[in-house]
Amino acid sequence: PMPPPARPAASAPSAAPLAAPALSPTGTPPAGSAPARAAATEHPTPAFVLTPGSEGTPFGRYRLLSPMGQGGSAVVWKAYDTNLRRVFALRQIRPEDAGGPEGVQRFLAEARNAAKLRHAHILSIHEVGEIDGQAYVTLEFVEGRTFRAYLDGLHSIKPSRPPGELLRHEIAILTHVSEAVAHAHAQGITHRAVRPSNVLLDRKDRPYVTEFGFARALGPEAGPPPPAIERRLAGGPILGNPDFLSPEQAIGDRARIGPRSDLWALGIILYEVLAGRLPFHAATPWATTRTRSRCCARR
Repeated sequence: PMPPPARPAASAPSAAPLAAPALSPTGTPPAGSAPARAAATEHPTPAFVLTPGSEGTPFGRYRLLSPMGQGGSAVVWKAYDTNLRRVFALRQIRPEDAGGPEGVQRFLAEARNAAKLRHAHILSIHEVGEIDGQAYVTLEFVEGRTFRAYLDGLHSIKPSRPPGELLRHEIAILTHVSEAVAHAHAQGITHRAVRPSNVLLDRKDRPYVTEFGFARALGPEAGPPPPAIERRLAGGPILGNPDFLSPEQAIGDRARIGPRSDLWALGIILYEVLAGRLPFHAATPWATTRTRSRCCARR
């Protein structure tokens, strides 16, 4: 790729730069440390009380309050757990997009595998199950925005902080994201869809890696992923944004997809943070893939 251009004018978040906390070998703050004491407030429970007109749609013990988005093989809701009296993000899996009943079960198995991950910067999976034949996954609810929305805002709004201070803030965010991904790798899980849109920032710009429904256990015991996920991430028609796909994902070389694929994606995010643009972006998904392939072939 050509040398990165000068960083464009950008907007700054209101939060101060993050300082990466000292971590234990498992990727979590040491017990009794200041970061560990603060971890209890990393995900403050949103204040919410069911009132007439806000009951939402019943779904088992949950109340589906409002849609948060959809894509891939799931619809995401802001949901209220009537037992715990807490708000969660609830993903309903669409069988037709997950490859039928067998694909749904593989999806749920992968979500259960990802649920074992416990890290200060991984969005925790709360529950995996089915209600009346409808598969779902619930996760911690974070009020904020995605890292994608943050970066897009930087490209269009005049900065209010010195460029060096802003860059240190972004590098701190990416450092925490990298630590979270490394923790998943240490547990034998590769994410396969690391990108700014799959990183949530809370109101203090603390990052949380999400979308581990795409994750896949490593090793020969790992079965094939659900067809919809396989098409999006490792071959077939290129659906969605291919900017962060590794070369092996783009050509469908499933045997080589693993931690290296996540490292590639982290490198692309770092490039965008430093340069203010994506290295291989082109007018169409296929043009992006060809641009990346030509670059990799020269190496």
